Amino acid sequence: MFAEEYKKAYDSLSPSLELQQKVVMRAGRFFDENDSRQRKMSGGQKENGMGSNVLRVKRMVRVAAAAAIVGVGVFKVMPVGAMNIPAFYRVIEYISPALAERLVPVEKSCSSQGITMEVEAVDLREKEAEIIVSVRDDEGSSSDRIHGQIDLFDSYGLLSYGSNIVIGGCSFLNYDEETDKAYFKITTQVDGQYQADKLRFTVREILCEKDSERREIALKNMMESVAAKVVEINGMGGWLEEQELPEGLKMAGETSGSSQWCGEVLDLSNGAECAADGFTVVGGSYADGVLRLQICMGDNRHADRYVEPFLVDAAGKERREDYSVSWQETVGDISYQFYEYWFIGEIVDPADYSMYGIFHNSAESIEGDWEVIFRIE
Repeated sequence: MFAEEYKKAYDSLSPSLELQQKVVMRAGRFFDENDSRQRKMSGGQKENGMGSNVLRVKRMVRVAAAAAIVGVGVFKVMPVGAMNIPAFYRVIEYISPALAERLVPVEKSCSSQGITMEVEAVDLREKEAEIIVSVRDDEGSSSDRIHGQIDLFDSYGLLSYGSNIVIGGCSFLNYDEETDKAYFKITTQVDGQYQADKLRFTVREILCEKDSERREIALKNMMESVAAKVVEINGMGGWLEEQELPEGLKMAGETSGSSQWCGEVLDLSNGAECAADGFTVVGGSYADGVLRLQICMGDNRHADRYVEPFLVDAAGKERREDYSVSWQETVGDISYQFYEYWFIGEIVDPADYSMYGIFHNSAESIEGDWEVIFRIE
């Protein structure tokens, strides 16, 4: 097996360059054979984006955070510990063979709040980087907070000195029970150029206990006509391009004195009438060939709640929304996040249709100070 041969090479006191190159080539063939069975694409779940526009649904746009330095490590191309190889390469099966061949192992870790974050490997190019990161409970910890899918939320970043982070994306790969590690693939871009001689990766918040639940959504209370209100949009996108939307649904441009886009949504409720720590299906309408559904996700500043709605016709055929928009409404010191989903097309009799949603939630937010500084030779 590849892992056994790699272990032999690694355990040698001074393996030859020829042997190291042979193992790398074998690794490439290993990934090729497994990639056809299962592959996870970067970005994770469905992206609600605006194409080249920077405005995106919150879950897909990540902004870097600054932090204090904890240490610097210098790494060669092949420093992976043999005992970690099987688990690590089980996870790498989810990634394309081309990326797997480019990854440079790092294995530099940091602990905070009883949780260890480790940068496992990185693929560094001029303006882009792809990083494999793992998160686990500290050795000897009595807590069991990492035991399945988690989320790094809006708190990660890779900084190269002299460059600034522009945008990134994070996708959960897998949880490995043997090592108690949750693995992620993270992509980042800079507006300058990455410098391999000093990189800093940071995480500031981890969301644990992520789960999902199917719930029925009643259509009988959908109204034919509802007044609209103008809001500042902070996320938009879907299967249709913005220019393909009916005229009444297109964004109205920028609001006066603000750089935010604005648009019209149903004037059904405000945050004060919604749950701050859960979901509220506000309501909807069907008019002019568009079925609209509005849901409040509560206060998402330290949580990750979102819904995937499905419209089902009399024959049982399901469809996703064609487009969605999101915005915030602040009441007191609470900021509520709203989504409105648009299903575009004529519906002869709404009574012939049903709807359900997959409601995704996270229970525990852990704020910490995870930071790894490393170099690549």
